[in-house]
Amino acid sequence: MMAAVQPVTAVKGGKAEALRLRRACQDFEAIFIACLLRNARRAAGAEGQDGVAQLYRDMADTALAEAVSRSGGMGIASMLEAQLQKAASRAQEADDGAVGRRSTEEH
Repeated sequence: MMAAVQPVTAVKGGKAEALRLRRACQDFEAIFIACLLRNARRAAGAEGQDGVAQLYRDMADTALAEAVSRSGGMGIASMLEAQLQKAASRAQEADDGAVGRRSTEEH
């Protein structure tokens, strides 16, 4: 089951933060894959089932999507993780630069 996604404010290189980012990206990819599976099933006309069968099919789609994502999936998670790492690094560099400028201005 997917864990609650925590906001990523900055990934400062710590292992725990990097693992949280990877997990969030994999969870995003799993949600995306599950949506693709459900929409493909609807397009194929496989929706004519009772509520219980539909519930189990949705659970199976979610489990399959999570397994696909955790095993490398479609590559969405890794691309998203790389982009977020870059953005966090740029934000950290900007913050470090702003702190450095403030320190020299104060002296």
